[in-house]
Amino acid sequence: MSQLPSPKPESPDPSWGGNVVRIGVAAAWHTACMSMVGGCLYVAPVWRPAVNLPPDIIRPEEADVREIPLVFNTSQVLVTVIASDPEQQALEFVWQTPLPDPVVNTYPQGEDAWVSVLTLQEENVVDGDEIRVTVFDDNPRGAVDVVWRVELP
Repeated sequence: MSQLPSPKPESPDPSWGGNVVRIGVAAAWHTACMSMVGGCLYVAPVWRPAVNLPPDIIRPEEADVREIPLVFNTSQVLVTVIASDPEQQALEFVWQTPLPDPVVNTYPQGEDAWVSVLTLQEENVVDGDEIRVTVFDDNPRGAVDVVWRVELP
């Protein structure tokens, strides 16, 4: 009688051995940490989500003042805001005026600054009117307001 050759034993999965080693190392680390009086030091990940910074108002320089006086020395006044975004994103300017359709020109200046100019006529405003512009990038949560109070002579 002839004998069939015995089947070759299957080799274990190569990834299985690596998992055993990793589990053993983790168990040894855990045992060593637990046996220490103070425990193991945990280091939090360094990554943090990106924070959207608000735009920087370059002009008017008094933008941090509550209300900037807007004095009409001529019949027409150009109200100008220059701003930049720390993340170099495009900025939007939303003007709130007593006019239903204000004349506004907004354009980039250089690589990191944006300019918005509102044209006001003296006959379209009254003393004490509030002119407001809200400046923001793609996230309105970081919006910055600049406010003027009209002063007529």
